[in-house]
Amino acid sequence: MEHFAQASRVVSCALFTLVFCSNSLFSMKRKAPCTPTIEENQTESDRRKKAEIAFFKGINTTDPNIDTLSKILNGWLDSIHADPAGALVEAIEQNKIELTKLILAKHPLAVNCQTAKAQETPLILAAKNNNLKILSLVIDTHCRIIELEAKQNIYDAWPRCPEELISECILPFHDITTTPRFRALINAQDSNGSTALMHAAKYNNYEMAEYLLAHGASASIKNNDSETAADLTTDSKLKELLEQPE
Repeated sequence: MEHFAQASRVVSCALFTLVFCSNSLFSMKRKAPCTPTIEENQTESDRRKKAEIAFFKGINTTDPNIDTLSKILNGWLDSIHADPAGALVEAIEQNKIELTKLILAKHPLAVNCQTAKAQETPLILAAKNNNLKILSLVIDTHCRIIELEAKQNIYDAWPRCPEELISECILPFHDITTTPRFRALINAQDSNGSTALMHAAKYNNYEMAEYLLAHGASASIKNNDSETAADLTTDSKLKELLEQPE
């Protein structure tokens, strides 16, 4: 039994390493640094332009299948060595659910990005676009990342720890939404101080607001105009929900 438990732990660690540390998920191959010539710069510029045109044209195609989306995404990333975060932001802004799902599956760490000017996270962008499906995808991805990192920390600290003790150690992370890190992510604010919950309130989207609150969103946070989410809704039922004590 002891040998079986040890073998199980080894297999678990191996699988975790493959999933969490895979280069296909969290890194892209970069070219060795060099000084490009004028011709090379022009070629790279042309490739970038063609890749961008193909990407934007592709994601606007009516109901593209998953294989087409994968080719579009790979063409965008491989041709110009782009950051997956840029593709993720574009997909969310255009409400492309399947493309968003594909990017998050291939490059989950892109979910931690933030737009430069407005400081909007993928979660805020999804709420701003009033898209609960994409918002739930973003939240699920955050949970997966936090859980995997927590497990890796336990395996690193106690590589010979008994299986039952490892399970006990992981137990506090069972509800990821209660962790401080997740609370910080779901309550992130943009440059105007707005949270995802505030955007849900602006749209009077009761279902989205309820979903965010269930996942740890705070209704007491104020934006740059000292407004809470309850101040931004015109729906009486939603206002009542948002004014409940936390």
